[in-house]
Amino acid sequence: MAIIDRSRRRLGPPPSMPNSKREPVDEIVTVQKPLAGQPVIRTLAPQKTSLKPEPVALPDKARAEKGLTLMQLLKRQPRYLINSAEDIVIRSYKKAKTKGGMPAIIGTARDMNTRPMRIHQFKVIGLDKGKPDISTQRRIKVSCDCEWFCFVSEYALWTWGAASIKFSNGQPAKVRNPGNHPILCKHLTQVLMTIKKRND
Repeated sequence: MAIIDRSRRRLGPPPSMPNSKREPVDEIVTVQKPLAGQPVIRTLAPQKTSLKPEPVALPDKARAEKGLTLMQLLKRQPRYLINSAEDIVIRSYKKAKTKGGMPAIIGTARDMNTRPMRIHQFKVIGLDKGKPDISTQRRIKVSCDCEWFCFVSEYALWTWGAASIKFSNGQPAKVRNPGNHPILCKHLTQVLMTIKKRND
C-alpha cells in the first residue's frame, strides 16, 4: 500500500518556469512499501501550479520597438474582419490620458448579432509623446477583453509592439494565428475605423 507523506515542503515553482515568483507549494512524496531486503522508493507526484506562464522572448525586437500606426494596423486586417466590424456598435467612447500622460481612447462595444448581449471594454493608447491624437501616432497599443483578442490577437500584436500581454497566457496562438499576423478583433477594428473617421 502506498503512503502519502505531506510533511515535506519546498519552494516553487518547478525548474521549467524560470523568472516566475517563487512561493511555497506542497511536495507530495509517495512512499512505496518495500519488500524484505529492498530500499524504500520515493517518487514525486505531479504538482499543480496557478502561476501564469510568462511570454517567451520577442522573436523580432527591432520590429516590436518600431511598432505600428493606426493605418498600418487597419491595412493588415483581412476582409472578413472588416465586414464583421460592421455589426459592432460602440456604446461608449472617451478620450483620456494614461498615468504617464499618453493619449488614450477607452470605451465599450458590442456585437448587434450576439445574444445574449455582451459588452466588451477596449483601450487604444498612443506611445509617442508630443502627439495628442491617436490618428497621428507612429506607435499605438490596443486591447480588448473579448475572447478573440485573448486567443488570436494579443500575443501576435505583442510581437509587433502593438499590445501588452494582459488577458492571454503569453503563448503563441499556434493553431489560430500561427504566422503571428497583427490581426485585431472585430471590436477593435470598428474602434480604429471610428478613430480614423473622427481624426481623434
